[in-house]
Amino acid sequence: MSTSTKSMLIWGVLYLLMLLTLITPLGLITINLMMIPLVLLFVLLDLKRFILLYAGIVLVLIVVLGGGGVILAFTSLFFLIPSVAMGYQYRKGVTSGTVVTTGIIALIVVMLLLLLFSSALGTNIADEFTKLLKADQNFMTMINSFVQDEDQIDTFIEMMISMIPLMIIMIAAYYTMITHWIGRKLLSRVWQPVPKLKPMKEWMLPKSMVWYYLIVLLLDMVLVMNTGSVVTVIVLNSLPLLTYAFALQAVGFLFFVTDMKGWNRALPIAAMVLLLFAPSLLAWVGVIDVAFALRKWVKEKINQSS
Repeated sequence: MSTSTKSMLIWGVLYLLMLLTLITPLGLITINLMMIPLVLLFVLLDLKRFILLYAGIVLVLIVVLGGGGVILAFTSLFFLIPSVAMGYQYRKGVTSGTVVTTGIIALIVVMLLLLLFSSALGTNIADEFTKLLKADQNFMTMINSFVQDEDQIDTFIEMMISMIPLMIIMIAAYYTMITHWIGRKLLSRVWQPVPKLKPMKEWMLPKSMVWYYLIVLLLDMVLVMNTGSVVTVIVLNSLPLLTYAFALQAVGFLFFVTDMKGWNRALPIAAMVLLLFAPSLLAWVGVIDVAFALRKWVKEKINQSS
């Protein structure tokens, strides 16, 4: 048996087992890794063998589990398109940044198509999301700890519904980054070396994003937010996204400084922890870094003093 055939069988069986775990408590872990075997299989196999193997896995699911297998097959289809998109880019030999961007876009498209399909079937996404949240006892206990009035609770939930686009982007970014982080290491072992993403010290947002961030901040301060309005939806989704983007920019700047100075990396690592609790504070460092070419100034100062 050839090495490629062994790899095909190993990853095929592993993917089948991962799908089966989705109906068990272990699924809470494996659901985060579902794209990895598909990416590897698409890279390692030619298109014909990939399609045959995938069809065989789906057939086994349906034969073994019946209706449950059909549900798992549809779940698998959700991850198939972004996995193929990322695998295709790996095979082309593009940069890791392009692979990650492709994966994020593909996942966003799949989730939007899923929402459109649900709406076409007559499902009211907002109503279903509201029911889901109100049925969650832990969520309602948390909300009731600082909001008592029923109208305020409904307003809060409406705000969360308005942030569905942000949730979609965050989910897409999470799955893609996990898949690339683990998949890159595996592909480098069983296929060929796959480059890492650029180190954080080299990350740099375009200057135009500074203006977007300032405009959104201004809108957030001066406008009265009404749930359902276009401006509210834009601000609710773009403000946290831009804030975290500039906070990451700040962490990258601190990595740049520590690398230039030869310091211990404790400072940027501490900043990464701070990012989880106070991203707005770090975001302003990122804004200054992008707007005023702070890294260039620091580099010149360091070179002058050496």
